[in-house]
Amino acid sequence: WAITIFGTVLLALIFANLARRMAQADGPYEYVRATQGDGVAFLAMWSYWVSVWVTNAALAVGVVGYLTAVLPALGALPPVLVAVGLIWLFAIVNLLGVRTGGGVQIVTTFLKLIPMAVIIGLGIWTLLVDPSAYTQNLPTTPVTMPSILAASAIVLYAMLGIESAAIPAGQVHHPERTIPRATIAGTVITALVYIGVTVIALFIVPQATLAGSSAPFVEVLDRLAGVGGGRWLAFFVVISGVGCLN
Repeated sequence: WAITIFGTVLLALIFANLARRMAQADGPYEYVRATQGDGVAFLAMWSYWVSVWVTNAALAVGVVGYLTAVLPALGALPPVLVAVGLIWLFAIVNLLGVRTGGGVQIVTTFLKLIPMAVIIGLGIWTLLVDPSAYTQNLPTTPVTMPSILAASAIVLYAMLGIESAAIPAGQVHHPERTIPRATIAGTVITALVYIGVTVIALFIVPQATLAGSSAPFVEVLDRLAGVGGGRWLAFFVVISGVGCLN
């Protein structure tokens, strides 16, 4: 986390500086085009577009794992069909217009923060009332450079989106101030939230249980709030995932 967040914050500072210099530019495409020309800008945004639809596939698969925890009956269906259905559902939502897609995004963004706050709150409470809970399941795998690099790649995946605040720069008030603040503050706050929930998961749940679970945060909440509580968390994780798909 430390390695990746350090690099991500540097990227955020770069986007913030570009936003100050080119306040009316519509995000990364305009930054690249203004400095490198149309050809390089096209290749950059083509690559970005590819990364987005690859990410959508990964998100859909991840959502299915939690969706079956909320609705066990869906476990009888092939996961690939459910995943493809989710992608088509949000394609249709966005075909209905920007206002519809934006409304869905506001709701899902608000709701996705609820489970993060619950986990962090319960984790702090457990630390205060039963500190030994954080020493009973210490991970046993030795820390090596290959494992750090592999984990850092996954962490970077979680931190992607730092460029998003710069995209609507041409449509916001005082972009030279608003965009840098949103980019840097958003990156730091997101990092702190992710570190909090991840540290709690790693110390509360046995390593083998986490490794074998398709919905690890359900395991976390079941241990913090009792068996059954994780199903509610899975519901919010599904909301978070479909918000990302949207």
